[in-house]
Amino acid sequence: MSPLAYVLYFGLASTLALRKFKVPGSVLISIVLSTVLAYTLGLGGPGTPLTFSKEMLGAIFQLDLGVILNVKMISVILVLFLIDFYGSIAKFIGLTRGTSIINKNGTMPKMKEALSVDGAGTMVGATLGTSSVVAYVESAVGIAEGGRTGFTAIIISVLMLLMIFLTPVISLIPVIATTGALFWVGIALFPSRDELKKYTLLDIITVLVMIGAVIWTFSIDRALLFGFSIFILGLLFTKRYKEINLFMVISTVLLALGWILSVFVK
Repeated sequence: MSPLAYVLYFGLASTLALRKFKVPGSVLISIVLSTVLAYTLGLGGPGTPLTFSKEMLGAIFQLDLGVILNVKMISVILVLFLIDFYGSIAKFIGLTRGTSIINKNGTMPKMKEALSVDGAGTMVGATLGTSSVVAYVESAVGIAEGGRTGFTAIIISVLMLLMIFLTPVISLIPVIATTGALFWVGIALFPSRDELKKYTLLDIITVLVMIGAVIWTFSIDRALLFGFSIFILGLLFTKRYKEINLFMVISTVLLALGWILSVFVK
């Protein structure tokens, strides 16, 4: 077993143990402990000094709208749009599941408004030259610690802004030290046993196919394509025609088109 694996398993085990004993800030503590272990095993590296320069703001409003007319970029635009759209929906559903936000019928209220904010964040992030400002799965950590309102997000954003000045310290944390905590986030989002009982065989097969596709291709858009295709074919095979969602069919066609263009348009 490699040292990287030791840090991963230690991080996951420490997170689960601390969560079991309801220790506040368990995820953060596990990352710190994993960092110590990583350095002990020789996996740490030098930190990054804090530097400010004009280049940091050089991408603001540097939009090249002409790229939209580039045939080679059509597949990229299609894939990124669908990944961002369905990824946000999945995060909203997964993060709010089991909270008081969910309605009695198991649906999330004001999904349209949430997606509008998410879409606006994507555009604002691009305009400012940074990565997409979207809902992120790591929010599960804050929710697990008791965060339920928008005020939680505001406090976190202020603290993250202040973290700029702690960049030299944060950069000392190797990526491997966070993997155990991220693994726990995945576990936290996994459906409970009672929820799994509500899933049909087709639902389970579709999910397994998508998981396998991600591992095999290391591509979320391929996983979506395979999953949607299997699900639609399954509904057709079982003659559940009324359950076929038009938006899923259109998305499947667009994903297939994006894949074809990425292969043949160079």
